Amino acid sequence: MAHGDSKKISGTGPIAYAKTEMGVKDIEKLSGENIREFLETKVEGGVSHATLAQYAAALEKLEVALNRYASQNGTGREYHFSQAINEARIAGRGLDRFEGSRAYLEPRVLVAAVRGDDFKLAAHIQLEGGARISEANRIGSENLKGLVQIHRSANSRAGSWCKVKEAR
Repeated sequence: MAHGDSKKISGTGPIAYAKTEMGVKDIEKLSGENIREFLETKVEGGVSHATLAQYAAALEKLEVALNRYASQNGTGREYHFSQAINEARIAGRGLDRFEGSRAYLEPRVLVAAVRGDDFKLAAHIQLEGGARISEANRIGSENLKGLVQIHRSANSRAGSWCKVKEAR
């Protein structure tokens, strides 16, 4: 992501932008025009197509949340960000799209180079099970008591895990 967009994308980006750049200090006063200007700066700044799509999705959720809040609290306000979001999507059609692969060319070499039992275990879980790092990091060797690794034939890609009864 470009230009400081490495933080998790949420509806707070446009809120902060509206506050600092347009003087909108109350989220209830956020308008479609504020959203339009925020998204235009992102498109002009050259964010990727995927990043723009994430902003659009977050802003759609923000619109729903603000309308629900207004309805439940009887503020009488309505929020309409859809037109601004759709215009930004159209303007962003020419943005760069990632076409490559993020897969490692030699993942087994990478896993073999990992040091530390828990880190190596997490790397194996990612490689063999397809887990994300956030998922694999939650599993440590202490969570796998009663599991043993069975090595399959040389034709197999990897060993597999199976549950066995613990010795008493």
